[in-house]
This record gives sequence, C-alpha cells and structure tokens, in this order.
Amino acid sequence: MFTCEDWRAEPAAVIRPLIEAEADRWRAELDWDVTEAWRTIEPSRADGRLAGFVLRDDFSRVAGWTCFLVHGDMLQVAMFVAETAGAATALVDAIRRSPLATRASIAVVCCRGGAPGLASALERAGFATARYRYLSAPVRPAAAVDAPFRLRPWHMGDVEPFVTLCARAYEDASDLRAFAPRGLDAEWIDYVRGLLATSACGRFRPDLSVMADLDDTRRLAGAVFASELAPGTAHLAQVAVDPSARGRGLGTALVARAMAEAASRGFTQATLLVATGNRRAASIYERLGFRDRAAFVVAVCDQPRRLTSVALETGGASTRR
Repeated sequence: MFTCEDWRAEPAAVIRPLIEAEADRWRAELDWDVTEAWRTIEPSRADGRLAGFVLRDDFSRVAGWTCFLVHGDMLQVAMFVAETAGAATALVDAIRRSPLATRASIAVVCCRGGAPGLASALERAGFATARYRYLSAPVRPAAAVDAPFRLRPWHMGDVEPFVTLCARAYEDASDLRAFAPRGLDAEWIDYVRGLLATSACGRFRPDLSVMADLDDTRRLAGAVFASELAPGTAHLAQVAVDPSARGRGLGTALVARAMAEAASRGFTQATLLVATGNRRAASIYERLGFRDRAAFVVAVCDQPRRLTSVALETGGASTRR
C-alpha cells in the first residue's frame, strides 16, 4: 500500500535530499552534472509551478517521487524515481489521474531507466515505450575520415537550417522519441531552441558541433549538435543526416570529427543516446568505440486518460492504494 501526495505541499527539507540523491546518481552513472539544469526545480515546486508526487509506504518512508509539467498541449514527465515495480505503477497511475493531465492531448516520458518496472507500468497505462541506450566512448585525436561533404563548425546562421534538417532526418523514422514526438514544425522549433537556450541536454558547445552543407542553398546534409555535460564529458545531443545524403559515410565522418574536436579541447569522453531500434546509427557509434553505459526509458501516449470523478473530488493531491 502506498500514499501518493502532491509534492508541492511538502517542506523543502523533504524534497531537496530527494533531488540531490538523484543528481548524485546522474553524476555517478552518466557523468552528467545536472546542477545548472536542475537549479530551478525547487523554486518552481515551492511556488506551485512544477507538479509532482511523493510516494510513501505504510511506514511513511519515501518509496518514490516524480515531477512533470504541461508545455502547450504536452504533458512532460521530467523525472521519475521508484524503488519497486509497485511504486512505479502507483506513480504512473497518479500522474495519469492528476488534474494537470486534462490540459494535455499527448504525454511524453523521458527518464533515466533506473526505476524497476517503469516500462511495464507505462505500457499498462496505455503508453508506447522504447528503451534508449546511453553510450560513451573515450575521445582522442582521430585520423582523418573521408567525408562526402565539406565539414565545418557551427555558426548562428545554422539555426533555421538545423531545424529543417532534423525534421527531414526524422520524417520517416518509426522510433519513439521524446523530442518532437509528432514531428510538428512547432515541436522541432521548440526542441532546437531548448538545445540552444537551456542546459537540459548539457551546455551547448558550438566549437564541438559539426555541420555539413548539402549545397549552396543553406540546406544541411548533416550535423552533430554537441554540448558539455560535465568537465571532460562531451555529449552528442543530436546527430542528423539528410535522407538524400545517407549511405555515403557522412554520419561516421560527422561523429568522428566531433570526437576529435572534443579531444583537442581537453575532453576525455563523449556520450550520446540512441534508440535500441535504430541499429544503423548504433552500428556507426559502436565502430567508433561507443559502448553501453546506462539506459533511458522513453514513452508516448497520444491521448492521456481524463480525470475520474474521484480525482476531481480530491484534486489529485492524495490517493491511497
């Protein structure tokens, strides 16, 4: 049996240690320093802008917690921590019954895959789920790799072409994704703006990012958008190749150049995420030395369940199961 409480009503003395413990796990498991990215979590929770739940067992001990928000019409689950599969199920059910869910037409989850039974709980709640591999590789100055297009650094005029490239690269992709899950133009614009303006995927490093021009019309053949997760850790946050440029070794050349740029600037490793179903991309990364480090769970539900009368009466603040 669990009691699920609105975390906005909890004192900071309860919540801060939970956030700090999860941040420690990200540093230990992923070499990802989330200090800057998560700085606004506690203030946003305290003033009621960031929803979430704390789950307690029969002994009032915290067995899990989560936080989420609605952006536009999308419910986004930011973090999810649970000690057992039962706790994961209780938290997923609480999110789906929350009043905030009525404002969303799609729900998206992207969480570190450390919660037991999370994928199964999401599937029972109507989500399609996917596992993303979190890979890492040592970086070192690399021998030149032949590229079918000229490679160059990022410049600020690349923002619009990069949005277009991402949309084209994923136009026929079947893998679930947490970014631009429906492939809408507005979603791609939001995604790229987020990469540039926030540290959610690390601090953007234009000097590590690599572009390849398709022609002289400001279209990109491919790109690696890179960030810094922590001192010594570069993250290849987005690797994209235009469909018309595939099969010519461009993806390999882009990633190899980004890793070489990282090595020349004192980084010791590179990381990235790839869907387990994207075997073509995974084979490129593995040839370049990337190996499994951890995993993330991504899930999407197009029509979140609407509130029950019980949830409406209680405001979704507390449920007993």
